[in-house]
Order: sequence, then C-alpha cells, then structure tokens
Amino acid sequence: MQDIFEHLAYFMNGAAAMLFLLFAIHFLRQRRENRLKRILGWVMTLWFALLAKDILCMFDSVRHSGYIYRLLLTVDMLAVPSCGVFAIELLRPGWQRAPRMAAHFSVFALICIAYAVTGNKYVYLADMALAILYCAIVFIYLLRQAARYNRMVHDNHSDIDNIDLHWLWHAVAIMLVCFACWIYEYFYVSFVADFFYYLSICAVWGVICHYTDRQKVIDREVTESPVMEASPDPAAGCIPQTEPEYHFSAALEQLEADGYFCRTPGLTLTALAAKLHTNRTTLSHYINTVLGYSFYDYINSLRLTHAKKLLSDSRCSLTQEEIAEQSGFNSISTFRRAFAKQYGMSPAEYRRRTS
Repeated sequence: MQDIFEHLAYFMNGAAAMLFLLFAIHFLRQRRENRLKRILGWVMTLWFALLAKDILCMFDSVRHSGYIYRLLLTVDMLAVPSCGVFAIELLRPGWQRAPRMAAHFSVFALICIAYAVTGNKYVYLADMALAILYCAIVFIYLLRQAARYNRMVHDNHSDIDNIDLHWLWHAVAIMLVCFACWIYEYFYVSFVADFFYYLSICAVWGVICHYTDRQKVIDREVTESPVMEASPDPAAGCIPQTEPEYHFSAALEQLEADGYFCRTPGLTLTALAAKLHTNRTTLSHYINTVLGYSFYDYINSLRLTHAKKLLSDSRCSLTQEEIAEQSGFNSISTFRRAFAKQYGMSPAEYRRRTS
C-alpha cells in the first residue's frame, strides 16, 4: 500500500505542477485585463516553481537527508504569503503596491535563508509557527473584510453575478484541508499526506482560478468608501445629525413608475446618483434608511414585482427567459434564484398557481 501511495504522490506532484503551469500561462496572458489576474498569474508561477522543486524528493539522497528535506519545506512556506497577497487583492483591489506585497514574503524568505545557513531545528519550527500565525491573521482578515465587501457590493450594485464572493468560503474550506496535510508532512514523511496535499491544492486553486477568470473587479473608489448600514446610529458619527434634503425623491419615484430599473440591467449606485443629480453617499443613505433596503434589494424588488405581474397575467405569452430580460435581469438563473428567495417558489410554479 505504501508503494502505491508513493507512486500516486509522485504522479500527483507532476500533474499538479503541469496544472499550475497552465494556470500561470492562462492568467499571465490576460494580465492586462486587471491586477487581480496579473497577481494570480504570478502566484501560479510561484506555485509551479515550488511544485517542480518537489521532484527532487524522488531521489533517495534528498528524501533521506533531514537537512535537505526540511530546507525544501521551508522554501515551500513561500506559498503561504502568496495566498495572503491574492486574498487582499481580491477584497481590496488596487490597495497593495510592490513594497506591501514584498513585505509579506520578506520574513519567510529570511527564515528560509537562516535555516539554509544554520540548519537549526528551532529555525525550522519557527517557520511553521510563523506560517500558522500568518494563516490565522489572514483568516480573521477574510472574515471581517469579506463581510464588508459583500455589504459594499449590495449597496452599490443591482447585479452581483461575478462580483460577490459566495465562492470564497468553498475555497477556504478546501484550503484548510490542504493546510492540515501540509502541517502533518512538515513533521512526518508521508506519501499518503503528500498525495492528499497535491490533490487538495489542485482542487482549491481550481475553484479559485475558475471564479477569478469570471470575476469582475470593482473600482477602488467604491471598495474604499464607507458602507452605509441599514440603520446607522447618528451618535456614532456615521451620518450627519441634520437630515439631508432628498430633492431627488420625486424623480426616483418617477423612474420607478416609468419602469426605468427594468430597462437598465447592470445599474449601479454611481450611475443612478448621476442620473438623479446627487451623490452616492446621499442616495445610499436615502435607500438604506428611508426606504429600508440595500441598493441591490431595492432595485431587484422592483424588478421582481414587474416579473410577478407578467407571470400572473394569463394573456402574457412570454417565456421565462423573456420575462427575466424584460424585468432587468442579466440571466435566467439569477432571475430564478432571486424569485425563489423572494416568494418561496420558482417562477414556473408561481405562473401555474396564478394563471
């Protein structure tokens, strides 16, 4: 059985290296599209190099040398900050510059050099302790920043397909399995752990690359702006004590009556504020506090109301796809999800009950 997992581990090592090379080529070819893809391309290049380096472990002289084997593992730790750099770029586009990204790698690189020079086991253990601490900090950052990011998305966009990060937690769950295998093989030579480690990194980065390839990057101005809560506390200094004048409220009601929101898929808070001749902050405050919605919920409630009227009209011969399009939804899947969430049934079921 041990021989089987040894061969499987070597096979998965080579397969993973080739997969990451393909990922690197794919995203570096698209590097001019946005920073997120460019950074992911370089992260995949680093992971390819680290995986290619593991082929050295096929040689008995390397595998049975405690110093060389542990040195290779300390080099592997450079993969840890690469995950942090990518996560920050995903949640705060454009915030990182080269010095900030280099700072993530610097301590890990110094520890790697220190172990190469001294071979001291305490340096080796310090490397693992640093990796665990770094991962804990990044995980806490993800919990806080992802919640903020999702609020920001709902407060600024009417269509959140390929913008929100619902997929991120699937990737994090697989990454935890990957990290557990990594910690185990950091202390014990195990082909079984190697096999599941290579398998899990292919899975987690496959998920990340799949969604990043379609991810729309939001303007930094939006991601860095304060998010308006549904019921802000004036005493906390979130909003001015004096209620602002909502001179645009009548114009907003007229847009509702004219069906503007159904004719404008992909509408953003910025675009609507410009049309109403106001600013994003005042409009967001009005929608959040006076109307009691996030921007996303406000726009889509109007779209769903329009769709509901069409579905309940026995004279309407439009298909679900046509109703979704006429109601302002970019895709039938988004329409079905939103409708089921709002009314507790599918559009088809609602049509059968009301027609």
